[in-house]
Amino acid sequence: MPFTGPGGVGEAEILLKQVEPKKFVLLQGFRYTRGGTGEAFEVTPDGLGRTDLTSVPFLFRWFVNAYGRHTLPALLHDCLIRSECANTASPGATPPTRAEADDIFLEALTDEEVPFIRRHLMWAAVTFITRIRYERTSVKVAMWLWVAFALTGTTLVFAPWWCSWFDWFPHLGPIPLLSVAALLAPNAGARLWGSKYRAGWWFSNGIPLLGPPGVVVLVWFGAYKGLEEAYRRTFPSKFGKTSPPPSVKDF
Repeated sequence: MPFTGPGGVGEAEILLKQVEPKKFVLLQGFRYTRGGTGEAFEVTPDGLGRTDLTSVPFLFRWFVNAYGRHTLPALLHDCLIRSECANTASPGATPPTRAEADDIFLEALTDEEVPFIRRHLMWAAVTFITRIRYERTSVKVAMWLWVAFALTGTTLVFAPWWCSWFDWFPHLGPIPLLSVAALLAPNAGARLWGSKYRAGWWFSNGIPLLGPPGVVVLVWFGAYKGLEEAYRRTFPSKFGKTSPPPSVKDF
């Protein structure tokens, strides 16, 4: 039982108090013990502070919700990437680096039996954020270069199917070879992630899976927001002066 109650007693329970529309505080801490090393981390309410549980962009909530099997690993990761909380969670020991915290997150997701593809994409996403926010400048430059390659590659996966501009590229029957090459390109592009190549491979290959549905969600959300705005303008007496349609951040 990797996740236990405070001090390693009993099962871990997620007891929360809502303090803001999208923020919570723990009412009870928990302990996580790594299976391979026996290293233990004690997450306390005071150490963790306010949390939004799992930070998932609105466009991808269809794939990962803000809570679920991954809640405890997400709270653990929130603690370990913040130096103050990581220090209190590792009394008498050297706290993990942020890069190590990302890998501990994957271990914890595995312990909680989060489905295989989902947990690796979640791990890749937090690894990307860590490298963009906290690593040295050369690493950040490499990651932004990877973003440029990823956007270009994702476009080239789909564009040859409906854009006549690409008809001059070779085809294998009905299949554009440019799309095939773009699908294989992430294996090389992930090298820009350096020592985190495996996370880069997962994130690179996850973009074609997660990107198109995310675009559809964004389009439909825009339509919904337009309807809210039309209703507000048609019946202004039913709204206060500061009641604009909800934004993506409201969800």
